[in-house]
Amino acid sequence: MNAGVSKKNFKEGSLTFKAQATFRAATTLEIAAEKPHDIPLHDWIKVNVAEFYNSTVTLTELLTETCTKAKCPEMTAGQEYVYLWAEDEYARNPTAMDAPEYISRLLVWAEKVIQNQDIFPEDDKKPPANFADVCDKLCRRLLRAPMHYYYHHGKELKEIGYEEYLDRLTLRYCIFALRFRLFKTKDRVLPILEVLKAKLPAQYVEMLMQLPDGMVK
Repeated sequence: MNAGVSKKNFKEGSLTFKAQATFRAATTLEIAAEKPHDIPLHDWIKVNVAEFYNSTVTLTELLTETCTKAKCPEMTAGQEYVYLWAEDEYARNPTAMDAPEYISRLLVWAEKVIQNQDIFPEDDKKPPANFADVCDKLCRRLLRAPMHYYYHHGKELKEIGYEEYLDRLTLRYCIFALRFRLFKTKDRVLPILEVLKAKLPAQYVEMLMQLPDGMVK
């Protein structure tokens, strides 16, 4: 599984560069979610989404030899959830495919969005009016890769010392999304709902459980 994608780093000297450095220096999950007072909210969202993408790329690179077409013939998160691919997720005829191909296409698609200067500007410009919707779609789809890894590659990640990394990237994103009300429904995390209930701080579990169920897409 080799998507051939690049990680997102922001231009040195920009507010987003400063925000990215702050994010990476955080010592706890909750501190990582705290927006610095001098960083606009849209820049903080930009950085959090980009770092979620970067961490997903890291995990995917680590699992290149273990998440294969033979071992993962479907893109699943446990037995109940199967994801079909469509460049536009509302397409009429989404395509069934193996997990590595799905995740490869997902990361290529996400990279195009994140590297698009009209959507993720780096020169401290305001993003477009649909920025929040774009970020919601990015994270909703990106989360499917970690959920697949939780169910089907936890053993391999534990063996190479990256089990905690998977936890950290998932919990960090969920805390951020809950804190800034980016989650509208809890359907997107249903495959790992029990994991989140066990590992999230109590206040975030309460926030998560108060969300409407929604409908998995």
